[in-house]
Amino acid sequence: MEVVEEVADSDALLELEEPDNHDFVREIFLNDDSGDEFLGFDEDDLENDKQIAPFEDTWIRGNLDTCALPFDKEKSLNFDVGDNPEMVDFLRLILDDIFFDTLVLETNRYATDFFATPDGQNLKPHSCFKQWEDVNRDDMSHFIGMIIAMGLVQQQDLHDYWSKDELLGDSIL
Repeated sequence: MEVVEEVADSDALLELEEPDNHDFVREIFLNDDSGDEFLGFDEDDLENDKQIAPFEDTWIRGNLDTCALPFDKEKSLNFDVGDNPEMVDFLRLILDDIFFDTLVLETNRYATDFFATPDGQNLKPHSCFKQWEDVNRDDMSHFIGMIIAMGLVQQQDLHDYWSKDELLGDSIL
C-alpha cells in the first residue's frame, strides 16, 4: 500500500515539474534502492557551474553612479533614553531585565541539572561546587560588568586582575 501511495505522490510531483525535469524527479523519487541509507554526495554528484572571478585589489578612476534610496521618515532614535543619557542607558537597551532574567534562569537550571548527574552527586568533600547558591539578577549583572571591564583593561595574566599591586591591579574590579 505504501509503494502505491509513494508512486501516486511522485506522479503528482511529476505533474508539477517541467517536462525537462521528469527524468530527474523519477530518478530521485522512484529509485529502487530508496530504502538504503543516504551516505552523502560524491564529488561527481555536485555541480559547480559558478566561476569565481579573481579578486582585484586595484582602485578604479572615475565617478561611479550609486543608487541613493529616498528616506522620508523622521530621523531620530526609535527609543527613549531620557534627557541626559549615560553610556549605561544605551547598554541597558540591549542588556535589559529580560536578558538578565533569562541568564539567571538558565544558569540556575544548568546547575540543578548538573547536581542531578552522577558527576554532581559524587563531588569531593571540599569541592567549590558544594558552595553553589542560585544566582540572581544582581549577581549576573555584576558578572557581566566584570567581563566587560576585563575586556576593556587588558592584563598579561588572569591573576593580575585581582592583584593588590597598584601597578597591576585595576580599581574597577
